[in-house]
Amino acid sequence: MSQEEIDVLARLTTGSPPTDLLWHFSKDLPDGWTYEKFNDEGIVQATVSPRCILQFHQPMGLGDDTEPDSAQVALDYATELGQEAFNTELTVTPEAMVMLNAIINDGALYSQLGFARVSFSAESTPGLEGTTYALRQGDFALIATAVCGDGEFAKHGDQMREYIESASADITY
Repeated sequence: MSQEEIDVLARLTTGSPPTDLLWHFSKDLPDGWTYEKFNDEGIVQATVSPRCILQFHQPMGLGDDTEPDSAQVALDYATELGQEAFNTELTVTPEAMVMLNAIINDGALYSQLGFARVSFSAESTPGLEGTTYALRQGDFALIATAVCGDGEFAKHGDQMREYIESASADITY
């Protein structure tokens, strides 16, 4: 191993916070999906159908505390989504953690990281369903959400989850 690989491995294993954390995903979308980037908000969105969207967020400014952890970020984001975007309370259910690939220091090292995942639905809005993934490291988080209305998550949800799970975390230490 090179000295850089040893240094990065030491930072990873000791839980040192990164200096940057970004999403890395394919811009090649499945047929029928469209892509849009909202630079001011740090959001990348894919419209899957008229009733389904997929969004990638990379918020920062969370501080260096260990709370909230990835699971809490996923839960909080889904809860806020229900209140702010849909004006409804969502039923949020934690799911098993998912391992996604990580590109570290521009490819000096590759790894996998555990993303928390929750599913959600709205009792007051039948057919509103989705899933949120989150990773929190230091001051940064990566959040991806797939959401559909009118019961379309049953039709598009698996493909939306596959697309999210094909993405990688791009980490700089």
